[in-house]
Amino acid sequence: MVRLTDDEALRLAIALAREALEAGDPPFGAVLVDREGQLLRGERNRAESGEDGDYVPDALLHAEMNLATWATYNLDPRERTGCVLFCSGEPCAMCAVAWAIVGLGGVVFASSTAQYLRWKNEYQGKDCGFVSPLGMQEVAPHIPARGPLAGWD
Repeated sequence: MVRLTDDEALRLAIALAREALEAGDPPFGAVLVDREGQLLRGERNRAESGEDGDYVPDALLHAEMNLATWATYNLDPRERTGCVLFCSGEPCAMCAVAWAIVGLGGVVFASSTAQYLRWKNEYQGKDCGFVSPLGMQEVAPHIPARGPLAGWD
């Protein structure tokens, strides 16, 4: 059995974020790891390219939301609580709520919501849009979270 380190899991998530960006989607990726450190599944944001690349935009197709949905159908509640989500960026409020409702374990993220907003404003000259950019711990404070991690900014 191959156990992923935190660094390896984050590298996979960031590779998926790069893949999302290259497909025209917002640059977010995430991987789900079980309690033994085994990779269960990886996803990327598909909000613009759509499900299966059909290019039907769907604002709900965030990497973290896709993994929460997958976990609901493929893992029992005990397995879900032992999972850790490794993601390129701090989960948005929608994804944090989904993560809490589904009963998944901790989250490790490379960059924070605050960092993302600074970068977005710097490179695109615009803010987050219609929704207040809440940090994950503001929305789902009982979920163990680590990030932003030093060296990934």
